[in-house]
Amino acid sequence: MPASRRLFVLLLFTCLGAFANAGPLRIVTDPWAPYVFVENGQARGLDYDASVEVFKRLGVEVHWDFMPWKRCLIEMENGQADAVLDIFMTEERRPRLHFADEPLSSAEFVLFYDRARPYPFNRLTDLQGLKVGTSPGYWYSDSDFRTSELFTREPAPSHEANLGKLVRDRVDLVVNDRRAGL
Repeated sequence: MPASRRLFVLLLFTCLGAFANAGPLRIVTDPWAPYVFVENGQARGLDYDASVEVFKRLGVEVHWDFMPWKRCLIEMENGQADAVLDIFMTEERRPRLHFADEPLSSAEFVLFYDRARPYPFNRLTDLQGLKVGTSPGYWYSDSDFRTSELFTREPAPSHEANLGKLVRDRVDLVVNDRRAGL
């Protein structure tokens, strides 16, 4: 997989009139520490904190909803959310969504393995026959990785569940952002 990919904040500001609307801007996101997460009932994280400060300075009221990633995407598609925090810009999404010009942060996707069961890999063929934990609805930047039939993709409902599968030897590797996985 490439060394890094950029995360983008999706801000669906189709016109300034949206700010005059009586309701707050509704932003959905998937908990993904350290970028955005809930701790002791309080939302926080690198990207969350930066976004909150920007909206505060703009005088924009925001309502945040945390949910699984696939549900975030569905709510955007159905017009039930105004924006998604930390979504990758892809050619498929570009016609339907507006992306900020500048990324909020960057991500480096890596493959995690259990130290007791290391799987050294340098190329895609090294993954042959292995089970790789993935996150449903996530877009992995390397098209060869996304389409390869050399290995089995094993989806999990959360990043924590993926890492739990790794510890319990239910998957051989887990793909995740380096910071989030650590």
